[in-house]
Amino acid sequence: MYFGTGEAQFAQYSPISPTTNNDGVQGAGEIWWTNNGGQTWSKLLNNIDPTFAQGNQSKFICFQYVQKIVVATNGDTYVGTRSNGVMRLQNGGNNTTGYWYRVTGQTGALYPYTFVTDLEQAADGTFYAGIMIISTGNVSQAALFKSTTGAQGTWNMVTGYPLNNVTKWMNIACGSGNPSALYVLTASDLGGPINSPCGFLFGNGIEGFHKSLNGGSTWTSISLPVDVNTCVSYVGFPDQMTRLQAWYNLALAIHPTDNNKMYIGGINPFRTINGGISWQQVSEEDGQGGLPIIHPDQHTFVFNPSNPNIMYLGNDGGIYRSANAWVSPPTVPTIPSRRIDYNVTQLYSLAVHPTNWQLLTGSQDNGTLRFNGSGYQSTNIVLGGDGGYCFIDQNNPTFQIASYVNNYWYRSTNSGATFSAIPNSTGDGLFTNPADFDDINNILYSSSTQGYVARRTNITATPIVSYLALPDNYIASHVKVSPNTATNLYVGTMGQHLNSDASAYLPNIPKIYKISNANGAYSVVDISVNSNFLNATNISCIEVQPGDENHILVTFYNYGLNNPSIPINSQGNIWETTNGGTTWNRLDAGGIFPDIPVRWIIFAPSLTNANGINPDQALIATEAGVWSTANLNGTATSWGPSIDGLAKVRVDMLQVRSSDKSVFAATHGRGLFRTDAFCNIQVNFTANNPCNGAKVTFTDLSVGATTWSWDFQTDGVFDFYGQNPPPQCGADPHVTLTINGNISMTRTGFPIFNNNCASIECLGGGGGGTRLANPSLDTQISLYPNPTQSDAVLNVNLMEDKPISIRVFDAQIREVLELLLVENETNKGNL
Repeated sequence: MYFGTGEAQFAQYSPISPTTNNDGVQGAGEIWWTNNGGQTWSKLLNNIDPTFAQGNQSKFICFQYVQKIVVATNGDTYVGTRSNGVMRLQNGGNNTTGYWYRVTGQTGALYPYTFVTDLEQAADGTFYAGIMIISTGNVSQAALFKSTTGAQGTWNMVTGYPLNNVTKWMNIACGSGNPSALYVLTASDLGGPINSPCGFLFGNGIEGFHKSLNGGSTWTSISLPVDVNTCVSYVGFPDQMTRLQAWYNLALAIHPTDNNKMYIGGINPFRTINGGISWQQVSEEDGQGGLPIIHPDQHTFVFNPSNPNIMYLGNDGGIYRSANAWVSPPTVPTIPSRRIDYNVTQLYSLAVHPTNWQLLTGSQDNGTLRFNGSGYQSTNIVLGGDGGYCFIDQNNPTFQIASYVNNYWYRSTNSGATFSAIPNSTGDGLFTNPADFDDINNILYSSSTQGYVARRTNITATPIVSYLALPDNYIASHVKVSPNTATNLYVGTMGQHLNSDASAYLPNIPKIYKISNANGAYSVVDISVNSNFLNATNISCIEVQPGDENHILVTFYNYGLNNPSIPINSQGNIWETTNGGTTWNRLDAGGIFPDIPVRWIIFAPSLTNANGINPDQALIATEAGVWSTANLNGTATSWGPSIDGLAKVRVDMLQVRSSDKSVFAATHGRGLFRTDAFCNIQVNFTANNPCNGAKVTFTDLSVGATTWSWDFQTDGVFDFYGQNPPPQCGADPHVTLTINGNISMTRTGFPIFNNNCASIECLGGGGGGTRLANPSLDTQISLYPNPTQSDAVLNVNLMEDKPISIRVFDAQIREVLELLLVENETNKGNL
């Protein structure tokens, strides 16, 4: 198996259209492989052709965005990249001394073919690649390329393919049986974002679907399916199963042995068994048309080569699997999710309840999620679509705020149970729109159109929307309400933006504005005027020290700020001022800190220092996990990763629960994490006993524990020492846990009764036998402890006048005894 990192979707931010989505995520610049099923992984050779690896075309740049990996039949490895075309490493993982070579592209051309959208190899060894020409700020054309060997100088444009000047994205599938069968699904480049009845769309729909049975010499068109959702048809856009997001959700797969059987996907998946003459929609994200519901935005379909009835779907909701992908119509295939323990939720934002475990997170295409407990758990979606910034009022937590993209805001007055739209929500602002909430004055501030911050006052009743103007037409990239004076608002901006008449880009230095009296007649001051921030960089976060309005930390989310060619005093992703902006000092010049974006920063919480923080320590959310420093000390500040139990994964936001100083990290790919490193020592545990009389399982949830002592009978005698004891028989409802030798907690109410199941008491070890309450159930009983006393008693109450069979197996699952019981009969057997 092989994998590369980076997400190469093409839609990117433009100051002309600031609402454009930016789903591309830069990768690590490496290709990894395994030959033992993933038990161990190794990096592929990373050397780039010396004649090609010049300037920015380094080995890191080459593989920052890996779009497709193909391992050829001869063992060579081909990688489709975003910026360097198709790269080839001969002899793949067994090559330890060679080079990667670029095999496509027009060397020396002004705009070479570089952006590979798809790459395939047919059964006869022929390679096909869909590649775009990238020009400054535009996509001028896409083309289909073909090579019979895959070598340099052998890739030629398939001139017969029906392209036009709006063709943008290609998804390719090679047919079965006939090695010259080829299918291409293309997306169009039709312009900017559209506000539609379906919500915010991007205006990039399907351009066409074509097939060739002779390797691309001639082509015929294939009809496209029609989504049952009424939001798919717009004036000027024909059939839109992708809902104008074909640049993002576009999938195609051909049956391994039958070219007439295909799956294609946009928002939802469709299938045909007759080569596209007719289509059947197999799911719908809202259940319209009575169809099953699976997550929208399809990205890939993969058939099991030995059993094509088994198909895997990859979409924004994770992995789905169908075991009857080709069940005869009109029956619809069943496609259950396969996401158990597969936590890849991409979180943008996080809100924390001040005292309990209720949390809100905004996630990429998985809505706003509500957490209601500690530990690994399921969540419920309180708002659909893409989840943006969210807030829980720290003074009145029953009031909560969630958002969709841009400035579409929703509020709850019942602790997040239900949400309704806030009046005067608008489609301006950024896609994942930066915002902050003033808990004291109930004002929501958010980025708006270029040059403005939106102010929504009276947010808990009837909101009133007004706008705060920013100098020089800047775009707000971060908004921060002061923890000291709520009417002070700090706004960080992007560097690149348009001038006042929208005639030219201004790659200016980003600004930090302090807005005083933000709730009324405001004034704006540039507190970054004396900074050395680099042109065209973007501010990601501003943190103001509680108790000291002059101590401010600022971060940037750009790559390239540790570039040796940039003066040391004008680069860096982390900055500090201790005098309100009079002077600024870089904080990431000392120690070892990678050239990665920093997306959030907080002062380290403290239980003892004033205002609940330690002004000398900080935590940052980066592209490679959480980092921290124990001493904010200018250019001598040393940072180190703090990812024990987390991962080296992008983290978008950090938040602190005020009551106990728990720190939560919202990751973009691994869900939500928490650390109690700054918390008070606490005693806490739970018990799980689903059935009356069953063994009780206890789980420790204590904070800061180093030793554990369990007293299950509350008789002063400890029964178990350790964090999580084995299931207990006959546990008294009063249980005491003592941690660290001196902090105790007693809980009552165990066991938890549920009479709607077979009730099994403990067997052996003095547990009093086992009672089966409902003999109609096929019930498995495990002996505990094992081994146990020589005589084991099994008491069965027959609720119906019919016999019951008891079969006994040993550890090797060999049957050693079978008993047939009838009413009022006693059977004995030696085990």
